[in-house]
Amino acid sequence: MLAKSNRVLTYDSRGMGQSPAPQEPMDPVRDLLGLLHHLQLNKITLIGHSMGGELALNFTLAHPEMVEQLIVIAPSLSGYPYSEAFLEWMGAVNALAPDISRMVEFSLEGPNYANVMASEHRDFLIDLHTRYMTRVFTEWRSFEFIWPQPPAFDRLEQVAAPTLFIHGTIEWNDILGVAKEFERVPSVQFAKVEGADHMITMTHASELASIIERFLDSNRED
Repeated sequence: MLAKSNRVLTYDSRGMGQSPAPQEPMDPVRDLLGLLHHLQLNKITLIGHSMGGELALNFTLAHPEMVEQLIVIAPSLSGYPYSEAFLEWMGAVNALAPDISRMVEFSLEGPNYANVMASEHRDFLIDLHTRYMTRVFTEWRSFEFIWPQPPAFDRLEQVAAPTLFIHGTIEWNDILGVAKEFERVPSVQFAKVEGADHMITMTHASELASIIERFLDSNRED
């Protein structure tokens, strides 16, 4: 839908999809900058989901001259004080390593996947998780991410681009906490999709695209 009226580019981050697995500490902001230079793109609207939202925010802070608009979908936030419940759940997932099937099963039982796991996308999501975790344990040689400092949590007031924060209603409470922090962004709007969980990009793709298109149109009019 978005591609009908916009030039849309997507890519696999290092270690994801068809991109090579990391062999040394990863710098996602530098990777994206290198890709944009390669494509000769100097001004973009940046959209990121989950950890991709964390990358999009950090890139916007590091290279504000390149980002016309920022759209984050249920993003993680570097420097955010995540709840004990969420951290314990993440720890429980990691404690099952290297049993990939048990890690996938336990992870997808999390409350943030309740909707997608009851949908037609269930098997696809299980396959994605399995492929990702298999690559992590067989190909990855480094698990360290390098993010710009100070953390983005401390610099939200510095985001210059018009920003849209989108999330579903079936999520960890931490997402609501992250959304609350984004209120510090000078030019921010919020959109909530009822009944969507963390995989809003799968289960509510059309509604999500409509929300994004309206945001883009409103900024074109401005």
